[in-house]
Amino acid sequence: MNRALGPRKHHRQVLDLFEKIRVLLATYLLTWATQCGLPQGTTVKMIRYLVKYKSTVLSGGVDNVTLALHMALMYGLGMSVIQWWEDGKQVVKRLPMVRDPEFIEKVMDSMCSCWECESL
Repeated sequence: MNRALGPRKHHRQVLDLFEKIRVLLATYLLTWATQCGLPQGTTVKMIRYLVKYKSTVLSGGVDNVTLALHMALMYGLGMSVIQWWEDGKQVVKRLPMVRDPEFIEKVMDSMCSCWECESL
């Protein structure tokens, strides 16, 4: 098993690279959410991922990727972006949760699942 990777050193390098990619993607989602909110499909997929999350950190907390995704979810559902703009009405009209009439219903349906990590 895992013979194609060679010695443990190469196996560790692949795992480290995979973890860096996960962190970068989570950071990208967080940045996207803070700038303009998240579309319904992305939000629902992120919730489905977080619902299945089980803590792998020894302290029982969450890892950096899960924390970034959780923050992205909160930014994506938040409306605080309107405080930064002079013309708040135009900004609100462009937010995915306002434009999409099914957004809140679909998000609520996915959030009502039984979460593996109750603290999230």
